[in-house]
Amino acid sequence: MAKRAKRPAEAMSRTIVVPRDILATLQPEADARGITVNALCRQLLAAVADDRLVGALLDG
Repeated sequence: MAKRAKRPAEAMSRTIVVPRDILATLQPEADARGITVNALCRQLLAAVADDRLVGALLDG
């Protein structure tokens, strides 16, 4: 079986494992925005990184 071509988002990315219960919690937010839960996760991580929010979120 031939491998499929990588999508543009996959070419410069890595895979992370997100527990199913977290994905389920985020699903209503993704639905409300008309996007997939994976797209929501990407947007959230990008916002946290771009706005340098890691310390604020994790260190309280």
